[in-house]
Amino acid sequence: MVRCRDIPALLDLAYSAIRDGLCYDRVGLVLLDRERGQLVEHIGTDAHGQKFYPKRVNPLSCRYYEMILSDPRMGLGGAGFMRLEDASREVPPEYRQFLDGQPQELLRVALRTTSGVIGMISVDNLVSARPISPHDAPPIVAFANALATAVENVALLREREQRIEHLDSDLRRRIEQLTWLQEAGKRLSGAYSLEDVLDTVYWSVRDGLGYDRVGIFLVEEDDQNRRYLREFLGTDKYGQPCASWSARDYLDDPQLPLHSPDIHHLLQGHSWYYCPDRWASTPEDYRGTIEGRMREQIAVALRHDDPMIGMISVDNLISGRPITSEDAPPLVAFASQAAVAISRARLYADAARWAEHDALTGLLNHRALLREIDAHLERDAAFALLLIDVDNFKLFNDTHGHPTGDDVLRRVATTLQETCRGQDIAGRYGGDEFALLVDGAGNEEAGAIAQRLHAGIESHPYLAADGTVIPLSISVGWACYPPDGQTRPSLIAVADAAMYAAKHGRQRAPDRAAADLLGDSPFGVLEGLVNAVDAKDHYTCQHSEDVTRQALTLAEALDLSAEERRILSVAARLHDVGKIAVPDRILRKPGRLTAEEDEILKRHVTFGVAIIKGVLDDQAVVDAVAYHHERWDGHGYPYGRSGLETPLLGRIMQVADAVSAMTMDRPYRRALSRDQVVAELKAGAGRQFDPTLVDVFVAVIGYRYHRTA
Repeated sequence: MVRCRDIPALLDLAYSAIRDGLCYDRVGLVLLDRERGQLVEHIGTDAHGQKFYPKRVNPLSCRYYEMILSDPRMGLGGAGFMRLEDASREVPPEYRQFLDGQPQELLRVALRTTSGVIGMISVDNLVSARPISPHDAPPIVAFANALATAVENVALLREREQRIEHLDSDLRRRIEQLTWLQEAGKRLSGAYSLEDVLDTVYWSVRDGLGYDRVGIFLVEEDDQNRRYLREFLGTDKYGQPCASWSARDYLDDPQLPLHSPDIHHLLQGHSWYYCPDRWASTPEDYRGTIEGRMREQIAVALRHDDPMIGMISVDNLISGRPITSEDAPPLVAFASQAAVAISRARLYADAARWAEHDALTGLLNHRALLREIDAHLERDAAFALLLIDVDNFKLFNDTHGHPTGDDVLRRVATTLQETCRGQDIAGRYGGDEFALLVDGAGNEEAGAIAQRLHAGIESHPYLAADGTVIPLSISVGWACYPPDGQTRPSLIAVADAAMYAAKHGRQRAPDRAAADLLGDSPFGVLEGLVNAVDAKDHYTCQHSEDVTRQALTLAEALDLSAEERRILSVAARLHDVGKIAVPDRILRKPGRLTAEEDEILKRHVTFGVAIIKGVLDDQAVVDAVAYHHERWDGHGYPYGRSGLETPLLGRIMQVADAVSAMTMDRPYRRALSRDQVVAELKAGAGRQFDPTLVDVFVAVIGYRYHRTA
């Protein structure tokens, strides 16, 4: 019996031992919780000698057994048993039904423990009518004492196991919470934007800890530097995530302790706040500030480096599942991780903002401006790009010092912002150059904006520290999408050329369409592109003019058509326009280029093709420019075309470009003589150049040389 760990099994074993071992017709075993008046266990034998488990558990049966166990003979001071000689007569009429028949002798033995009587053993011989004498009691009493001890031990063991299970349950819950905190911390460490961090916090609390509703509030400041708490992300009364941007709890509001006890409590320096009935604890005048009839609520502070930066609030309005103060510790632990992640996200956002803004003027920087131009092009809507250059800016720095120059740049930036509309984008393009993107603007509106910029700058001269009045002026050029270009490089080139022209006293031709720019207009986009290259490198401009002469010389010798000559003339002047995108340190380097610098320079071909395509709708011109650095043997760039795969005009450009390069002085060498040029051409025939074109060109050079001589 001692080995049984289950009371029903123990009683079942005792029942069999008494009936089979002591040979009674019927045996009854009863356990009673006397404090609660409840029958715990009942095993017995029916009138036919069959084992059964009575279901007559009702107040009457409990009173019947309580009456028996209360008999003085059954108590701790009594004999521990009673013998009835005629049970059917001695038992009160209202309880005779529990005898299940009319037995004569009946022996009842108490199950006594140190704490009292907990039940009894009842035996009779209803079927056989075998007499039961007082001498039958001692063996059953001894057995009953052993059984009572065993029952008490099993109960103590079960109680101990339950305590262990409870401890195990707490341990498992704590392990689960620690695992959840670890996983949530990993997710937070991978979130950098504030939106991602708040989303991670929200779902981690809601799914990880299983609350119906979660609210995340952050401390912010309004225009008057008043701190307030604003809900960024929360759950509505239907359990759906929502963002609230309007409700504000000002932290210095004198009424705050009345309608926001959680905020008030956390502001006092506490880590968490527990409210058993939020609805009842909120005054009626302020119940409109909480959604639904909330009961239990926990709020935990978000703190990083001591200041409270927000709070997390949870409740179970929908499910009604109770929340206790024991729910607070894991939330507090998580809140500390969340506060660090939120502070990091804000710092990251500030860093990202300043990475895109100029530190001196606060305007967008060069990289951000280029990204905005690309974004405007993707939208495919009309806009104007204005480039603004501060006139004589170097003179400001040299005469009055760099601090004065910085003040001038800030003054220009302020005027630019004041001139902008709300949707316009202003930035510092670099050095003393600024840029302005104006949505929906055409040539006429861009010109009007340029006039306003001129007026704004000139009407506010700079007053130096020594009282000197320094007049300011700017040069403005612009390009409009789509008529002036359809790519970023082409638009910048046109605007830059127009600005360069304005700086030198020339006017931009606003009424020229792209289709007209293939002609000889000195003020069109073609001229602007050439001027833009000239502004970066005078050698490139002279080289382009020389290539034009050499190409037309070959075209005349080959008797090409007027249209082919026009294409060569335009292509020769534009073939190096892509050098606009090459850094000045490479383009103007006095010595030979390194291998890396040479690779960068080679990209000017693809840059030039992109620019020209954005301005001119002439594929023949594009092809002539695209192939001017290819070779007959296929080892040229950028496409590696060989032989006749390159169009004729492209092969002419190859010869003209090489001849011009050989006949012009460079910082690292002097120009070659005519004989040296001829020797280089013949050496490159069939490898670098089309051999037929070399023969024609050499003949032309010889003829012109002899005729001149």
